[in-house]
Amino acid sequence: MQKCKLGSVGLFMEKHLFAGASTHLGFIDFFEYVMSLEKAKKRYFLKGSSGSGKNTFLRKILAEHENTEELFELFHCANDPNSLDAIAIPSLGLSVMDATPPHSHDPQIPIAIDKIIDFAHFIDEKKISAHVKTLKQLYIDKKNSRKKINDYLVSLHNLYCAENSTTDEYAISELVQKYSTKIITNSNSTEGIDRKLFLSAITPEGFITFVDSYFDDTQTVYGLGNSYVANNLFLCMLRDNALRYGIDTESFYNPLDPTTIEHLHLPALSTAFVSNGDFGYKREVTEQILPNSSETSDLFKRMLALVVNAMNESNAIHCKIENLYIKAMKFEGLNQVKLLIE
Repeated sequence: MQKCKLGSVGLFMEKHLFAGASTHLGFIDFFEYVMSLEKAKKRYFLKGSSGSGKNTFLRKILAEHENTEELFELFHCANDPNSLDAIAIPSLGLSVMDATPPHSHDPQIPIAIDKIIDFAHFIDEKKISAHVKTLKQLYIDKKNSRKKINDYLVSLHNLYCAENSTTDEYAISELVQKYSTKIITNSNSTEGIDRKLFLSAITPEGFITFVDSYFDDTQTVYGLGNSYVANNLFLCMLRDNALRYGIDTESFYNPLDPTTIEHLHLPALSTAFVSNGDFGYKREVTEQILPNSSETSDLFKRMLALVVNAMNESNAIHCKIENLYIKAMKFEGLNQVKLLIE
C-alpha cells in the first residue's frame, strides 16, 4: 500500500489494479468486481463518449479527497494506463466507474445503490454532428485495428503456452494440502467470496504490472516461480480450499492466458501467493515454493513488441476520436457535476 502522488492529484492511501485486460480471448471484463453488489453501498456509473471527461472527473474526485484516511483503489485503463477506468473506496462500499464499452455496465439496484451520471448531456450536438463522416471512418479504422491486435494476441498466447511446460498434478496437490494446513487454521460457517481482477495488463506502454506495490503491506508472500500451468493449478486448489473455510480471496488473472490465475491474495490472513519471474513479482518473498523454470525467450519478447506497437496504432485512432468530442464538450456544465464521498 502506498501514500504517494498519481499524476496531478494529491496524497492518499492507494492501491493500483486493472479491472479489465486485452487478451487473446478479446477484452476480459471484471468490472463487476470493482465493487461487488454484496459490499456496495453506493455505486456511480459514468456514461458518455470518449473525450467526454470521465477520466478527468475520476481524477477530480481524487483531488477533492486527497486528505482522506480511507484507502482508494485505482483501476487503470489497460488501453491507456495513464487514465483511470474506476476508483473504489472499499471501507465505504463506494465506487465510481467508466461504464462504457468495452466494459459497459448498467445499474443492478437503480437509485437505492446505483446511479448513472450521463456525460453525453454535455456534448454540443451541433458541433459533434459536423464530424459524423470522420467519426464513422475512425470507428471503422479502430475496429480493424483491434482485429489486428487480437490476431497478434492469439499468436502471443500460443507462443506463451508452447514455452510453458506441463506439471505434476500429484505433487502440486500435496503442496496445496501442506500450505492449506499451514495458513488456514479457522473455519467460518459461511462460504468465502472470491474477487476477480488483474494486477497486470498488456498496454500501449508495454507489459505493466502492479503486483509489487499491491502487496506492500502483506505480511507473508509466497513465491511460485513462473510456470503458469503449475501456478494456476496450485492457486485454484488453494483458493477453493480457502473459500470452503469461509475465507474471502482475491484472484488475479493472467493477461497472457486469462483462463488462469497468476496471483492469489487472502486479505484476512495478510497472505499472498505470487507468480515471480520475468513478468511477475520482483521483490523478496517469505518463502519460494516453486522454482523459476526458464527465462522468457527473445521470440516471445519480439512478439510482445508487435502487440504493443499495434496497440499504439489503435490508441492514436482513439485519440483522434477523443479530440473531436473534447472540442464539442460543454465543460462549463460538466464542471458543475459534484459527487460527495461521505
